[in-house]
Amino acid sequence: PTESGITRSNKLTNGVIPASGTAARCGAWLGLLAAAQVFITEESLFDTGVAVVIMVAVLLVSRPRAIAGRVRDTATGLAAAAGVAAVVAGYPLCVQFFGPLRNPGSPFAPDFYKNDLAGFVQPSSLMLLHTARSAAFAANFQGKLPEYLAYLGWPMLAVLGLVTVRFWRLLPVRVTAVTFTVLAVFSLGGTLLASGRVHQGIELPWYWLQTLPVTGSVIPARFSIIADGAAAAALAFGFDAARRRWPGAGQILAGLAAIAVIPLVPAPLPAATTAGVPAGWTTALTALRLPAGAHVLVVPIPVSAYTAPLRWVADTGQPASIVGGYYMGPTWAGPAATDGNGLSSEAMYLNQLWAQTAGVSVATVATLPVNQIYPDATQMRAQFRGWDLSAIVADTSPSSALGHYLTGLLGQPTVQAGQILGWRLR
Repeated sequence: PTESGITRSNKLTNGVIPASGTAARCGAWLGLLAAAQVFITEESLFDTGVAVVIMVAVLLVSRPRAIAGRVRDTATGLAAAAGVAAVVAGYPLCVQFFGPLRNPGSPFAPDFYKNDLAGFVQPSSLMLLHTARSAAFAANFQGKLPEYLAYLGWPMLAVLGLVTVRFWRLLPVRVTAVTFTVLAVFSLGGTLLASGRVHQGIELPWYWLQTLPVTGSVIPARFSIIADGAAAAALAFGFDAARRRWPGAGQILAGLAAIAVIPLVPAPLPAATTAGVPAGWTTALTALRLPAGAHVLVVPIPVSAYTAPLRWVADTGQPASIVGGYYMGPTWAGPAATDGNGLSSEAMYLNQLWAQTAGVSVATVATLPVNQIYPDATQMRAQFRGWDLSAIVADTSPSSALGHYLTGLLGQPTVQAGQILGWRLR
């Protein structure tokens, strides 16, 4: 921002001039954006809300009289935001929290997906600059590489510390630096994880917060996503203030900025092969001539550990509805779990037969244990009726164990195309 922009910002902070537009209009836009975020990822909205609370708390401590002067406008804006958000997202949220399939608690183990303290300075293989040792450390992270989110690097942390200390009196720097620090601490979870070792005796602030409603479903490591945004803002505010204070030091400041940012340059994403749709998939499903919305059993039945059938459906748009999938739902015992109660014994048996000739581990497609699961024909047909099936489609051959079983149970396939067998049940 220019000098005039900084001056206007300071006046705005002190309540001398109002923000553009009315508080209600701004609140309405905020409510619309929040409602949109509900349908994208609620967790990011929650994490952002936590960041906003921290920022307001820092502002309240730093400029209490300015905050007091904006209470009315803030209340008006928040009321408008709540009203708009309720209209757009109120019903879906009611279903989520009070509906028949509501999830009591998180499907994940508590205090597991959290940042390792060493992760802030150990780059993974996804960073352009990394070592074999740091890549191995990240690969062994208990939350797996997709949740390895802490890394900023020593240069960034050092420069961020220098900027914060030197320009602490500048309110934007103070607010964003404190927000980054608090969110980074929250990202460490309830107990300290350092260098791959959990220290249960060292309880962190999130230990007490994670037991509150909603917060128990939050993955602490993901606070880093918002924390990094706060760090970037603090760095930008600090470097802008330094440029204005020392106009002749542009090259030095640019060099410091480069030193801080270069370790964060990502490496090109590694290529990965993807399995295509099985030969005959579209032909078989078209030949079955199923009614709109028909329920279809696809074998293998997809679970969280094996999702290939979900890709086949997504790639072709067929069928409209299948049994199983990667989902999180309530269990008979109460707490939510990935795959809910898991597969029934009949579903596990079908997946077990499929795995025998598919070259896939039984443990990947069936909930353990899978030994001695032999439902008789009556049980299997009763399960088919319970699923309200219109058809069964199997990725197998007639000579396989699964092909022999289904043919003995249902008779000859209605259609055979490529490596797909299909039975129309009604």
